Amino acid sequence: MKVKCLAANGQALYPRTLKLHNRESKFAPLEPGEVYTVYGIELWKGNLHYLVVPRYKGVDQNPSFNPAELFEVVDGRIPDDWHYTWLGNSEADEAIWGYRELIDPAHHDDLQERDPEALKIFKTRRQEIDQSLATK
Repeated sequence: MKVKCLAANGQALYPRTLKLHNRESKFAPLEPGEVYTVYGIELWKGNLHYLVVPRYKGVDQNPSFNPAELFEVVDGRIPDDWHYTWLGNSEADEAIWGYRELIDPAHHDDLQERDPEALKIFKTRRQEIDQSLATK
């Protein structure tokens, strides 16, 4: 899946997403107009977030989940081998779509904490996803 960044700040957020962020939130180094590959999707407290790799001055940064309304979908194809898990409970709707390890809550959390092993797994899966989307 490919998405084009429309905005990189909280001004573009829907009211429901402002419960998680605020109007002053900055989603740097996202760049409006830039197209990103989506490596996972999460539903967190009722809000969709896309896992993308932002770039800063042409250099890839760590992967991060960003609110879906900051983007428009320009290519809705997803890899054939994506997985899904429902983690919802009475407090919040939560679910994850993505590569096999991403749907494991431990890997998901480790990735967000920038654990070296989780980043290594992500790098491998990223290459696979990029190749998969290139051949579709």
